[in-house]
Amino acid sequence: MGLLRLVLRVLAIVVSLSASACTVEIVGLDIKVNAKEVTEIWFTFTLSEEIDDISSSDSMSDSTLDLKLRRESDDSVVVNFPEDCLGFGVSSVTFKLVSPSRHLATYICSGEDSHYLEPAANIVVVTYDGSIDILTPDEVKSFSLSSIEMTERDCERLKRAQATDSDIYDFTLDLAREIKGDDSAETEYAITYSYRRPTAIPYVGFESAGRLSNNRYNPMNNIRFRLLANTRPKTISMAKKEFSGQLFVEAGLSGNQTLDTSSAGVHFGLEAVTPNLVDLTGGENRMRLKPIVKLGGGYVRHFQNQPLFGGKRDTWELFIDLYYYIPVAKEFALIWEAHSRFSEDIELSDHWIWRQSVMFAYDLPLEDLKALVKWESGRNGFTIEKDSKLLIGLLMNYIPQ
Repeated sequence: MGLLRLVLRVLAIVVSLSASACTVEIVGLDIKVNAKEVTEIWFTFTLSEEIDDISSSDSMSDSTLDLKLRRESDDSVVVNFPEDCLGFGVSSVTFKLVSPSRHLATYICSGEDSHYLEPAANIVVVTYDGSIDILTPDEVKSFSLSSIEMTERDCERLKRAQATDSDIYDFTLDLAREIKGDDSAETEYAITYSYRRPTAIPYVGFESAGRLSNNRYNPMNNIRFRLLANTRPKTISMAKKEFSGQLFVEAGLSGNQTLDTSSAGVHFGLEAVTPNLVDLTGGENRMRLKPIVKLGGGYVRHFQNQPLFGGKRDTWELFIDLYYYIPVAKEFALIWEAHSRFSEDIELSDHWIWRQSVMFAYDLPLEDLKALVKWESGRNGFTIEKDSKLLIGLLMNYIPQ
C-alpha cells in the first residue's frame, strides 16, 4: 500500500507539471473558526469531484504545504500557514491556520482590505475513480480573492478565545426567580449582571458586576466596580504541560445592595488558562473555552465594622477563583463559577469563605439568549450568612463587535 501510494504521488507530480486543464474545479469557499482545543481558522474549498487523497506537488507528505495569506493591495504576506496545514474531506480541501495572533484575528474581522490564499506549489488531487488532477496556485488565488470574509459569530469566537481579562468587551445579564425551600409567600426576583469593556490604555479594562433583587436586604446581594490591568499573556510550562498565563492587578469598590456595608481593595496575582478537563460536545463544533483560574492576594479596607472580620477595618487575604464554560452537545452549556478567600481575620473556624454557582443553559431561537437553571451556594463575603438557592430564568450574553 505504501509503494502504491508513492507511485501515485510520483505520477501526480508528473501530471501536475504537464497538465493544461483540470476536471476538478473549485466551486465554493467556506471560512469557519474551530475552537475545540486550540483556536483554528479553517479555509475550506468545496470541489466538483469526490476525492480520495491530496498532496503538494513539491512534497511527499500528505499535509505539508507552503501556503501564505496575502493582502490584495500590495501582495504582501499577512501570515504564513504552518507546514501541516493541508487536509481534505469527501469533496473538499481545507487549509488550517492554527493559533492566529490577536492582531491577525482583529485585522481579518475588520474587513479593511481584501486577501487571498496562495500555495507555493500545485495541490495534487486523487479522485475516487482513480483520476489524478491538480489545483494550481492561480486557481486557489483567483477563487479566494475578495472571498475571505468572516461572519460576526466567528469573529466573536476569535475575540472570546484570545481575549485577556481586560480585553473583553461584553455584557451579561441573567434574570431569575428564586425557588425557596421554605414556605415563604414572598416571590423574589434576582438580576445578576456583568459589564466589562477595555479602556484607551492597553491591557487596562473596567468592570461593574453584581447581584440585585427586589428584596434589597437580601444578604447575598452585592455590587462592585473595578479597574483591571494585566501583563501580556505568556506561555508557562509546568508539570510537562503548557498553558497561557498573565499577571494582573485589580482595584475597586464593593458593597451590598443598600451600600450600608462597603469596602475598597487592591488585589494582584496570576491568571492562567488551563487545559480543558472534559469534552461534552459529542463531536459538535462548539467553542470550548478553557478553565480560567485566578489566584493571588490583596488588601481590603472596610468602611464599616465587619462582623465577618471580627470588627477589623483592614485585612489581608488570599483568594482562588475559577470560571469554566462547558459546552454540552449542540445547544446546551454548563457554567461553573467558584470564588474562595482566606484570611486569618475571618471569624470562621477554617478562616475560609467561599461561594459557587453551577448554571445549566439552553440556546433559545433568539440570538445570544439562553434559558437557565442556576444553583448557588455559599457566602457573599460581607456577611456571615450562608445560603443555597435554585433560580430559574433567562441569560443574555451580548458582545459588541
